[in-house]
Amino acid sequence: MKALIIQNPKSGRSSEFDESVLDIFKKAKINIDIKKTKAVGDGITLAKNAIGKYEIVIAAGGDGTVNEVINGIAEKKVKLGILPLGTENSISKELGIPQNLKKAAEIIINNKSIKFDLGSANGRYFALVAGVGFDAAVAADVNPHLKKLLHGGEYFLAAFEEIFKYEKHKMIVKIDDKEELEGYFAIVGNVKYYGMGLQMTPEADPTSGKLDLVLFKKENMFELLKSGIRALLHNIDKSKDVEYRKFEKVVIDSEGDLLVHADCELAGKTPVTFKVHKNAIEVFYKELQ
Repeated sequence: MKALIIQNPKSGRSSEFDESVLDIFKKAKINIDIKKTKAVGDGITLAKNAIGKYEIVIAAGGDGTVNEVINGIAEKKVKLGILPLGTENSISKELGIPQNLKKAAEIIINNKSIKFDLGSANGRYFALVAGVGFDAAVAADVNPHLKKLLHGGEYFLAAFEEIFKYEKHKMIVKIDDKEELEGYFAIVGNVKYYGMGLQMTPEADPTSGKLDLVLFKKENMFELLKSGIRALLHNIDKSKDVEYRKFEKVVIDSEGDLLVHADCELAGKTPVTFKVHKNAIEVFYKELQ
């Protein structure tokens, strides 16, 4: 069996990726090639080029690297493995993959895999979550060097700063070509957890064939803070200040341009179309969280 490891050497824990990890694959008689990314987008290109040449493509990096690899192999006949080298590693945690690299390698060798739905935002695939408006603006503000130092806390700092400068625009949200809603900030989830303990879409299931939408109805940013507390308490879907829906397709437009992100990678501006892609990726895992 042949596998390609796509490694991001700039990931926060890249120094932990060494020969002892590769030895685990060698003992299992898996032939490994390694290619390293040098710039944004390289992961997509390397993953696309691996199709038809390798049975397994392994993303060795953080969530950004995993997202790029997914965008290269989604809906293709190749399995995804993950060696978590980033600071947050939300995707690997959602799959129950240990953060210890040797144990993560053993998950791949054990050959237990699951077919996992993906979402897309204007064609950009995401495994976890996407957003329109506030959190996309936060993602744009996060300093990548600060990210390595704060291990996730940089998002809270950027979010606090963004509250005071964020330019709000009303959104028009059309759900499955039927229902139409209005709001000021939207989150689309494929899984329950948003990251950092926040459960923004508590009913989401990446094997359901649906994505979950949380639409914040109020313009007041301090109401958004209250919703953040509800997310920590895992009951945001009970809030009167949000609309919660399951869908296969959502189109969001706005009165002014709003940023869009997919797995915290910027994915353009409104208008944006979100779609679910059923069973779009087969990934090695331990258990869904």
